[in-house]
Amino acid sequence: MDQLGGADHLAYGYRVTPAGEGLNREIVPSEAMIIRRIFNEYANGKSPGAIAASLNAEGIPSPSGRKWNDSTIRGNAKKRDGMLRNEAYVGGITYGRNRFSRDPDTGNRISRPAAEEHQIVYGDAPELAIIEDDV
Repeated sequence: MDQLGGADHLAYGYRVTPAGEGLNREIVPSEAMIIRRIFNEYANGKSPGAIAASLNAEGIPSPSGRKWNDSTIRGNAKKRDGMLRNEAYVGGITYGRNRFSRDPDTGNRISRPAAEEHQIVYGDAPELAIIEDDV
């Protein structure tokens, strides 16, 4: 899964729930507050860098647990990643957009765009929307 995260990586704002029907994900309220703040500040003209700086100044940990940076928020247009590009936050899900692997030497997670011939699946999960679609 791309937008909500794969088996070893969930998007910020979500956690795994016990196995059962559905997506086995739920919203983490404390992280959802930060996500709403980021979207609102961006919608009001604040840059991703300025948002990251204010979150760091307040000691709010980033999704990785380290300091925030602008790329965490704005992402990469080519990869279609980053918080502002995450369709899950408005209740959309995309499967198969990226492929993930681990670097055997470092153990770091590597994200690569899926091949064009690979089928990408889109879906709706309004129960997992954190922000309003019009923000």
